[in-house]
Amino acid sequence: MLRGAGVVRSRFVAFTPFLRSCSVNFFKSDGEHAKRLWLKTHIFTLSCRNSSNRTMHVRQSKFVNEKFCDELHFFFMCGAVPCVLVAFLVNTLLGQAELVETPEDYEPHYWEYYKHPITRFISRHMMWSPQQVYENNLAYQKRAMESLELVAEEKWFQESELAHRDYRGWQFIPVNPAGVLRKGRLVFAIVCLLLSFLLAKACVSWALLSPRCIGTYSLLHIHVFQRNVVPIFFSFPFIQSSGVC
Repeated sequence: MLRGAGVVRSRFVAFTPFLRSCSVNFFKSDGEHAKRLWLKTHIFTLSCRNSSNRTMHVRQSKFVNEKFCDELHFFFMCGAVPCVLVAFLVNTLLGQAELVETPEDYEPHYWEYYKHPITRFISRHMMWSPQQVYENNLAYQKRAMESLELVAEEKWFQESELAHRDYRGWQFIPVNPAGVLRKGRLVFAIVCLLLSFLLAKACVSWALLSPRCIGTYSLLHIHVFQRNVVPIFFSFPFIQSSGVC
């Protein structure tokens, strides 16, 4: 009996949280107190378990640190140190400008209105003059006015199309094409003459260099070229006055 009672008690131990929560909810009306009691006796199942601490820390490498330090040192030595040294020498040796009496016919430059020598150098060699700035502003204003005029003209076109129920199209003024036709015919005639001349020249050269005309060419060479008389018909570059016999 004692052993059986122990077994029964062990079986009901698993139901004690549920029975306890039911008794609390049944006998007490305080919902928050019942919720706390239920959470204390409830078993949670975690989907992720952190069994240990993190062993890998994300940090920059030694190469990145050395590269950053090298670049910082390089630009500091090449930029900041010379600028500070130049500013120290200018302020020590030259100093700021002072007002003096100027001649009446002398017109000061725009960079002479500044007091410090470094400011004068920058305004003279690295910045635009007031005249250039003024002209640039005028050019900008002119472009803005032209764009406004184009917008107004486009608006007028659209309003005119809507008012007259018309659309914009391309048209050409009719002209007399007689002069153009005459010029084309003249060019065509000149080209035809040149082609006929070249064709005749090629035919004559082929006829003179062919084997059938060797005898005729020899007779002409004997009777004509020995007398130093060259006929007009054979006065071409391909005929030699002495050579072929």
